[in-house]
Amino acid sequence: KKILVPNGVDISRFRPLKMDACRNKFGFPKDTLLVGYFGGMERDRGVDDLIKSVQKLRCHGVEIELLLGGTARADMNFPMSGVRFLGNIPYKSMPEIIASCDLLAVPYRRSAFMDAGASNKIAEAMACGRPIVATKTPNLLTNFPHQAKQLENLLAKPNDPDDLARVLRLQIKRRVVVDMPPGFGWNHIASRIKDQLLQE
Repeated sequence: KKILVPNGVDISRFRPLKMDACRNKFGFPKDTLLVGYFGGMERDRGVDDLIKSVQKLRCHGVEIELLLGGTARADMNFPMSGVRFLGNIPYKSMPEIIASCDLLAVPYRRSAFMDAGASNKIAEAMACGRPIVATKTPNLLTNFPHQAKQLENLLAKPNDPDDLARVLRLQIKRRVVVDMPPGFGWNHIASRIKDQLLQE
């Protein structure tokens, strides 16, 4: 019998932390609204849409910056207006980087690859208690249906920077935080797998 071991979150690390203390540690501005994206930067992940959305809001007088972490594509040129590029971030620093953000973005586009995924960064954002700005894609809707329902009127159209900017504006005002799904902690998963193995 095969046993499936799902993605999980180290909830001893990924948990709510004090924003001001975390921003001080990394030298981030205290009074600027920071939206974060950390992970792969392939086009299907919608990072280009997110950059355009942030730049659009800045053109309309919103004091916002994008904290961007990960490996940049060869065609991404930094420095870039409104973007604070952090490069690859050590795993141990991720909870504090996440806590430095006012909002966390999951701007995925639709594709066979992305639609079949189960991104752990979504659960990490939830565990850290940060508001999420996301697109309406199966990666969120299928893996986190309850949380997607909580964001029902706050999900942007995929591959649409203007609609993503609209949702960013809404979440800047509302700061809706979704529930952490039960059973996503490493300790819960390990306990469940142990019980399954003992039943063999």
